[in-house]
Amino acid sequence: MRKTLFDILSENYKSISVMDSLIQNITLILNARKGNLKHLPDYGLSEIEPYFQNKQNGQLDLAREIVDVLALYEKRIKISGITSRRVGSTNVFSYIIHAVDLALGSEFYLQIDVFADSKVRVKEYKD
Repeated sequence: MRKTLFDILSENYKSISVMDSLIQNITLILNARKGNLKHLPDYGLSEIEPYFQNKQNGQLDLAREIVDVLALYEKRIKISGITSRRVGSTNVFSYIIHAVDLALGSEFYLQIDVFADSKVRVKEYKD
């Protein structure tokens, strides 16, 4: 029996875990820049460079913006807290987010690394 396009696409969809789906969506949100989507002007983060120019308050202000934008555009989770991490490089801000999957009720942690070149990396954090 020949597979339809729907069958092929749904096989790929089934292989993605909830955590992978969350990470993919959060990565897309945080790598987008506010104002790039005309129909969603507040989708994404502001330009990253100013946060690195004002390092004293920049890391804290960026943490607030991350929490705000995820609360608006990733409705599957509720963020319980965000913690800044020290890293060796001055070109990266690193955060640990403690969140709850609202559908499953399970708690999890994500590591979010924001680089001075405006790239954002998201991965599951395990101690």
